[in-house]
Amino acid sequence: MKKSLKLFLVIIFLFSTTSCVYRIGDFNAISDKNVTLENLKIDYKKTVNKVEGEDCKPIIFFIPTGIPSLEEALDDAMNKGNGNLMLDTALYYSSWSVLIFGNSCFTCKGTVYNAREIKK
Repeated sequence: MKKSLKLFLVIIFLFSTTSCVYRIGDFNAISDKNVTLENLKIDYKKTVNKVEGEDCKPIIFFIPTGIPSLEEALDDAMNKGNGNLMLDTALYYSSWSVLIFGNSCFTCKGTVYNAREIKK
């Protein structure tokens, strides 16, 4: 009897645990700041490779406490890299939950550059 109860509890726990990750897409260049493409100079010396930014919101009793923002994830990555333009970027959405608690996140991974406009 105890063995079947333990097995039942393990099965219930496994079915109440969920997780998924979606790759939203890959981008050659992405920015949420004003970057003028005319007369653009990218400072290649001040680059930070493989920066990861994220914006996450908790889920409690299957109710989200907020909606994660892709823009906030992008801002987080560019602030960590001290730049305003990301190249070779991959965007992800992930979500997980265990019984009464969970989390949903947008994640942005890429190389951060500092692009500035050359004055003529």
